[in-house]
Amino acid sequence: MRARTQAAVLFAALLAVSIAFYGVGFATGRTTFGSHEYFASDLFHFHWPLRTIAARAYKAFELPQRTPLLGFGFPLLAEGQTAVLYPLNVLTLGLLPTALAINGSVLLHHALAGLGTFLLARHYRLRTGAAALGAVLFAFSGFFMVHARHLNMPAVAAWLPWLALAIELAWSRPSARTVTGLSVVTAMIVLAGHPQLAHAHAVFAFVWVLPRLRSSRRRGALAVACGALVGALLAAPQLLPMFELNALGPRSAGLGEREAAIADMQLRHLATFFDPYWFGDPARGTYPPNLPPPHWEIVASIGIPGLLLALSSLWPGRRRSRAPIARLWGVASVFLLLSLGANGPFGNLVQSMVPGSSYFRFSSRFLLQVAFALSLLAAAAADRWARVAPRLRLAWVLPVVALADLYRTFAHYNPQTEISAWTTPPETARAILKNSAGIVPPRLISIDREPMLFRALAQHRPWLADPRPLAQAREILLSNHQATFGLDAIQPYSPLTPLRASQVIDALAFLGHDGVGRLSKRGANLFGVEWLVSTVDLGPGYGPRVAGRRGAPVPKSDRLPSRVRGRRSPRRARRAARERGRAPRRSAIRRA
Repeated sequence: MRARTQAAVLFAALLAVSIAFYGVGFATGRTTFGSHEYFASDLFHFHWPLRTIAARAYKAFELPQRTPLLGFGFPLLAEGQTAVLYPLNVLTLGLLPTALAINGSVLLHHALAGLGTFLLARHYRLRTGAAALGAVLFAFSGFFMVHARHLNMPAVAAWLPWLALAIELAWSRPSARTVTGLSVVTAMIVLAGHPQLAHAHAVFAFVWVLPRLRSSRRRGALAVACGALVGALLAAPQLLPMFELNALGPRSAGLGEREAAIADMQLRHLATFFDPYWFGDPARGTYPPNLPPPHWEIVASIGIPGLLLALSSLWPGRRRSRAPIARLWGVASVFLLLSLGANGPFGNLVQSMVPGSSYFRFSSRFLLQVAFALSLLAAAAADRWARVAPRLRLAWVLPVVALADLYRTFAHYNPQTEISAWTTPPETARAILKNSAGIVPPRLISIDREPMLFRALAQHRPWLADPRPLAQAREILLSNHQATFGLDAIQPYSPLTPLRASQVIDALAFLGHDGVGRLSKRGANLFGVEWLVSTVDLGPGYGPRVAGRRGAPVPKSDRLPSRVRGRRSPRRARRAARERGRAPRRSAIRRA
């Protein structure tokens, strides 16, 4: 079978395996992820609304550079994590329904990660079955499975084996073709939308090339450098606006050592390499709620069969493996130290030696490179054992065993819910849309006592429990969630929100020391705020109440009664009336 045919067959097989992990309903867009992470994580309060906005723009043949639905107008392109220039996002969101495009992105990047690992293993002349083992171990490792809902993380992670392969080819066969390949891979890593993992890939590239720098192949070194530079230039339309926006935000000077290390892994967390549920199972509610860092940040298991095979690569043998065993173990060791951060044997020393690390939290995300190295080591060991005992056909038995183990471990990790439960507008959003002019997107502001929100979310533990507290939390329309339904909120959620914008928003709406909400009526009128969504009483003077859905009965201290209070801005009311062709009477306009 030709190499291209092998790659095509493997890619199709990996897609089929991905569908088996998530189900046909997920692959057809009828279901999506369901857990308490809807607001505690990034799917429904960040990725889903922003990709909905981007999909609307693509379908209208526009580039989603900016949206008026967040804050005072928010630059989607400069945010970076929205990945509006990522070619795979442009194709899927522009051609498919949003739910199907988002779910398809998850499935596609599993297959893409596996295919890259397979091609790299074949580059090292490993047997087809051993290369397939490495592909399965990496594509369905714990890192991909627990971060599947974070969309941009698996998208960037999937390009790691392609980066290693492109570097290998550019170094060993420097030409315009290999340099172009490395440039395209570099650009895709940046455009895929997770700056921290892109930074980790850059660190990986340096560590991957470092042992080769002693050789005299200057052409290879020049080809790799040129490929990386051209790739950065290709991604400049994404990088330059992101750098500019970051300079205005809270991370412009970095996070500082203490804040960057706030959720570093601990040595005991390495037990998840042997058992991802060592500390508990979040799907069944046995995970300790206060064990830092979050459970989805400390799992990068490749399964017991894969780990045992990787360890067996250290066993001395007469036949030398064609894969770079020593270099792979060096990569695994370096990135394991980096993943421990301040809790490693050298404290902050290793982390401080890596430029740019102070801009990011969760050093445990370096576990991706560890899982990648271990997957290749397992493939190399399988290839050697298959040559030692050819009659046992281990090269094809081992991938099946490893896949069965990973399916047993992670198939239930990502519970799902009907897509309509989260794409249907909540009663609060319907009430605002019904009572608005419909010409200009209604602008709202939300005031919530955060402990109340998270106590409601805590009722959804375990993940497979009653989802009604989440339906209740949706009524608050916080954290970009309102943009999914075409509503304009003055408070955007983004780690790159400019500091001055955050200060203005904090001055408009805040909670006093007495726990009573405060709202600057003059400021709200200045910025055209028409509606107020609040879980706290703000007193009289805000217009009539529109009843919001209260959700499931909960203890009185945790009740989240979403009160939507209408107050029309004179400026926006006059504008809407002019667009309808008639001018309103001033006495009919409610003032703050």
